Amino acid sequence: MIRKEIIQFKGEVHQSLKNIEILPVKLNPNETSCPQCQGEMKVRNVRPRRLVSIQHGEVSSRITTLICKKGCKTPDGRREIRRPEELKYLVPYGANIAYDVEVFCGIKRYLEGLQREVIKKQLENEHHIIISSRSISVLANQFVEHFNKLHTSRSQAFRDVLKGDGGTPWHVDATGEEGSGTVLIVYTGWREWVLGTWKIATECEEQIKPHLHETADRFGDPRAVVRDFGKGITLALPFARRF
Repeated sequence: MIRKEIIQFKGEVHQSLKNIEILPVKLNPNETSCPQCQGEMKVRNVRPRRLVSIQHGEVSSRITTLICKKGCKTPDGRREIRRPEELKYLVPYGANIAYDVEVFCGIKRYLEGLQREVIKKQLENEHHIIISSRSISVLANQFVEHFNKLHTSRSQAFRDVLKGDGGTPWHVDATGEEGSGTVLIVYTGWREWVLGTWKIATECEEQIKPHLHETADRFGDPRAVVRDFGKGITLALPFARRF
């Protein structure tokens, strides 16, 4: 009898919490002057937006955007506007789902090899986030795209470390299954870093050579190259730099 009342009470409390109105979080631009003329800006709009993140949960927000009163424009011809700085670090432009949810989906999908439905249940059970299976696919693909951009932006830092090592050998290979194309990989032998991966139609010199040039431009020439006797890589290597 007591157990039944406790369960009923818990259910009532849970329902009450769900019915509480969430006060919106106000997000305003940090700066209120135009970055060009330093003049005053006016409110362009105030829009409600529901944001979902692992760190903050589901948040109702009101986002204020400012626009230059004098009509200043950016170099690409757009009106000069300001948005809340915090927003761009929380979610991609125009999105409602935060970067931390994207990273969660990407790691679970590509590093742990979990299926979408499993990831969906983990998000719901562990973080109380409910999103569709399709959204998980989109987020996982965005994770790969953003991770690639991050990797590219850190090229100089990687190059400096490899230079400090006295250079590095490359392991170059191209592999694939019948009908699914080929993946070309350049891998550092000492640091065990993947310098680059590319989807190519076939293992031929013309498709491999530009990627080896790109890798050498970004990270420096290798000390040596480890490869198999595939014809495409064998022909591409002498033209890729000095190896």
